[in-house]
Amino acid sequence: MKTKIIILFVTLTIIIIGITAGIMIHFFNQADTENQETIGTALTWSQMDPLPESAEGFIVRTMGSPASQEFIITFTAAPEDIDMWINNSIGTKDVTPSKEDFELTYPIKPLDAKFAQIVVNTKTNDVTIHVYLD
Repeated sequence: MKTKIIILFVTLTIIIIGITAGIMIHFFNQADTENQETIGTALTWSQMDPLPESAEGFIVRTMGSPASQEFIITFTAAPEDIDMWINNSIGTKDVTPSKEDFELTYPIKPLDAKFAQIVVNTKTNDVTIHVYLD
C-alpha cells in the first residue's frame, strides 16, 4: 500500500512538472515571437535595416493602445556593426546626429509613424530605437 502511494505521488509530481514546463516553454516562445514582431515593426517605421548580427541584450518595451502604439527597443552591439547599420539604413542616411556627451541622436523621418529616433551611446555601445504612432 505504501509503495502504491509513493508511485502515485511520483507520477503526479512528474505530470505537474511536465505541464508547468510546457506552459513556460509556450510563454517564452510567445514572448520571443512578440518581441521579434515588435522589433520588425520598429525597424519598418524607422526605415532601418535588420539589426546587426552582434546585437544582444534586448529590452523591448511596448506602450499605448492599438491606435497609439509606442515601441522602445534597446540592444548592445559591436561599435563597427552599429556604424555599418547606421550608415547603410535608409532611415539614417543623410541624417546628421546631434551629439551630447557620449550620445548620438538620429532624428528620423518615420514611415507610417509620427515619430522615430535612434540614440547610440558610443561609450557603452547601447542603441535605442524609439518609435510611436500618435
